[in-house]
Amino acid sequence: MVEIKLMPRFEFLHKERKRVAIPAVPRLAITLVALERSSLSRAELAARLWPEVPERQRARRLRTLLWRINRLLPSTPVLQASEGRIVLAEQPECVDIHAAWDLAHALVRRSISKQEIRASSPERWAPLKSVVLDGESDEQSVSVQQEWNHLRLLALDSLSQMLLACEEMLLAVEMAESAIKVDPLSESPHRTITAAFMRRSDNATAWRVFQDYSTVLDTELGLMPSLEYRELVSRIKS
Repeated sequence: MVEIKLMPRFEFLHKERKRVAIPAVPRLAITLVALERSSLSRAELAARLWPEVPERQRARRLRTLLWRINRLLPSTPVLQASEGRIVLAEQPECVDIHAAWDLAHALVRRSISKQEIRASSPERWAPLKSVVLDGESDEQSVSVQQEWNHLRLLALDSLSQMLLACEEMLLAVEMAESAIKVDPLSESPHRTITAAFMRRSDNATAWRVFQDYSTVLDTELGLMPSLEYRELVSRIKS
């Protein structure tokens, strides 16, 4: 069996977990197929790899590329074509982003119960802190990076709120801080951190978090925090 990792960066692990160096274009092709849950048509894969190239020329390039990829590991073909579609020749033990994607969607939908949240170890949420395809700068990879960052921001924000509701204050703050690393201007995780410190009767830290966010928001966008956030911190002085 092989293992394909896209988080935080691309890794192709051969049998016995031996890492195999893959050049840039073959790496992108494997990534695009691995991101799919089933298969990708030859035409679509070629179009994603070479969007500016005429269709007939793309088809020729793809044939050469598939041959080149499978020459990298002659004993274990990586990609195979069947009925006009491209699949992973050997189903990997895992493609790590699939599980992370499913977890993030479950959190955004709030389909994980409070009981399950309480029973889960912090390690379960670790994938949400990870970037994807780190170091890759092609257009396709950047699109995946942006989509994942948007989703994990929503998931981390949702998780931090659920942890706060479960009275898991420290972990709620940790997840909210991870969300802020994705988007420093996002208000909701700042509000969660403020609420968590207020519940711990640490009003000084809660106020500092609000003030720091207010300064950044004003500097970057010329805005002030929402009425909801301002009303929350007004309780500190009441």
